[in-house]
Amino acid sequence: MTAGRSVRALVAGVVLLLAGGGTALASAGTEAAAGRAATVDPVDDELSGTPGYCPTDEGVTVVVDFQELGGGIVVRCATGPVVPGFTGIDALQGTGFDPEGVRRYGLAFVCRIADRPTADQELPVDGNPHYKEACVNTPPVSAFWSYWYAPDRGTWTYSQESALSRDALPGGFEGWSFSLNHSEGSAPPPGIPPRRPA
Repeated sequence: MTAGRSVRALVAGVVLLLAGGGTALASAGTEAAAGRAATVDPVDDELSGTPGYCPTDEGVTVVVDFQELGGGIVVRCATGPVVPGFTGIDALQGTGFDPEGVRRYGLAFVCRIADRPTADQELPVDGNPHYKEACVNTPPVSAFWSYWYAPDRGTWTYSQESALSRDALPGGFEGWSFSLNHSEGSAPPPGIPPRRPA
């Protein structure tokens, strides 16, 4: 095991410990959101990677669903190379997004994608209608970026590992979906199915 793998395994252990072990979530309901169309690049015209779905299994398609934060659903292709050690964070950054991690754990816990939620944005979290994400500690379960993955034409699976620790699937999908005021264990998957167009 390389030093990099050892660090990633340690981070994965911390993530699972802090998450209380969690349970994998099925992606049922992805098609229920079929009315929400994917919008390519509503956030930043200078993203790297390529717009839309990866045309082959040599890249990783990244889907970012901003949900209540506004911005629609962004679909981009991270061209790789997708080899062992190419993580979910690598894929997200490979599409030009600049995720921000919490100060305490870094990118083991992503607190912002495309600067959303902004530091001064009030999120109407249950019990605290004026909550603002400071990106210091782990975001609350009532307002966080959930991380998902899927093989092409598979189903979204909620990741129990940090995107910093989990290798992306060649030809597969990496998904990020903002979860606001969902009960623990019911974060919504990205609102489009993980299927490259034929």
